[in-house]
Amino acid sequence: LNLDYNQFTSVPSVVFQMNSLDHLHMNKNQIDNVPKDIGGAKKLACLKLNFNRLTGLPEEIRNLSTLKYIELTDNKMTQIQKEHVASLLPKCNFYFNIKE
Repeated sequence: LNLDYNQFTSVPSVVFQMNSLDHLHMNKNQIDNVPKDIGGAKKLACLKLNFNRLTGLPEEIRNLSTLKYIELTDNKMTQIQKEHVASLLPKCNFYFNIKE
């Protein structure tokens, strides 16, 4: 599902109710949070949230055992927040820079 270049400030919870959702691209929006409902996206393998306003992700992201790839470049995450997200998903490949 590609929702790049819109004016979203949050990821609509209904997106995570899609049973076949395996890729979610929401780059270049104005997202500052991801709802806890993300934990229900059981088939999600790729998540791209580049160029948003994120400072972290909810703990429920640890439920995404199929998530293999996540991009969070150009958000507002600190090193500590980055390490926390990485610890929730030890088998996932991460791509993001740090804004201090």
